[in-house]
Amino acid sequence: MHPSEIRSRLSLFPFDKGLIGHLSDNYSIVDQAVGEKALHQGDPVNRIPLYLVGESKLYRYSAEKDKQYVISHVKPGETCPTSLVAAVTKQPSAVTAISIKPVKKLLIPVYEVDYLHDHFESWNRFVLQSMTKGYNQILNSFSGAMTKTVEQRIHEFITISCHPKNGHMIKITHDELAQEIGSSRVVVTRTLKKLEQTGALSLHRGKICMLIGSQIDEKKARTVKS
Repeated sequence: MHPSEIRSRLSLFPFDKGLIGHLSDNYSIVDQAVGEKALHQGDPVNRIPLYLVGESKLYRYSAEKDKQYVISHVKPGETCPTSLVAAVTKQPSAVTAISIKPVKKLLIPVYEVDYLHDHFESWNRFVLQSMTKGYNQILNSFSGAMTKTVEQRIHEFITISCHPKNGHMIKITHDELAQEIGSSRVVVTRTLKKLEQTGALSLHRGKICMLIGSQIDEKKARTVKS
């Protein structure tokens, strides 16, 4: 990635020009393929990632329940809040990070964090914002799991994830969806079939399509005709 492009990508972050110049001149850019794990739960955290392109999801494995729970996603203009916490507290990673879109990210060695803290106020604001955002995401996930039904959580996730340019369709397995909303695959599959029967969505292999407007009317018409 050309230095000018790196600076352009770093403008996604709330950094001042001095910090953008320092980051682009001193730290390396790495690529991460879809499905590649950059960090495992329990690993030491040696570098702080700044996402320039792509997206990763962060999940935590519970040995007690033998389940994986998605904590949050990291997108361009963001960092992994749990890595920041681990770096500050010198604790191992609390999550595993796996890319779901091709990623380009700038990596900052943990030993450089003190320098950034001492010399760049915009870095300190970014760290505080990122940790606050991560904390709120965890609270929202916990609150949703405690107060909303599986059907509500599925509907919210699919509504947010589906995009018109993709035909209101997302590529996701039942197991992956269960991880995203903090449920089991069996319960998710049963609920999805129920939602399909009501005409809210249609199920395909590895894909879920949100039905809207004319699509719902068309499905009802086919049902009546049959």
